[in-house]
Amino acid sequence: MSKIIDFRVRPPYEGNWDFFKDESGKLTLDGSYAQYGFEYKGSPKNESFDEFLEELDRAGVDKAVIPGRGLRGISNDSLIELANKYPDRFIAFPYIDPTEGEKALKDIDKYVINGIGKGVALEPGFAATETYDIDSEIVFPFTRSLRKTIFRFCLHTARLHFRILMYFHPKDLTEWQESSVI
Repeated sequence: MSKIIDFRVRPPYEGNWDFFKDESGKLTLDGSYAQYGFEYKGSPKNESFDEFLEELDRAGVDKAVIPGRGLRGISNDSLIELANKYPDRFIAFPYIDPTEGEKALKDIDKYVINGIGKGVALEPGFAATETYDIDSEIVFPFTRSLRKTIFRFCLHTARLHFRILMYFHPKDLTEWQESSVI
């Protein structure tokens, strides 16, 4: 029997929806989401984790990957806590920001190589410190570190929030991959 894995979910848990809230803490749709007809329903609208689990069940989802988010989102520690609470349900992909240098390498070691993380989440256009290009030199030490373990990453590319597409444009990852060979 095959399993259904939803590769990118954002459950209402420990700040994961903070990115979508206004200054007062209310969920809001900015113009970029509203123009595509999005609206909050179900677990996001009610901010209910139990309802989120029920929605996964109704959709037939056996497991779900939760990518971390660096800019106003779930912390890596909360992400790991959630994956530990529900090991048969969630797969953690902690957020890593390659522009943070040594901290990024330590986070890979802590959360993936020596932790339960199964990969990492990258958000070039949402980086907490500075935006970066996925094939820039700053990323190479990070990719070498990832090669010590199974090499999985969730590269977030989106257009809804930004007019500048360069950080979200699909890249040729050949150079990135070749630079990471140990």
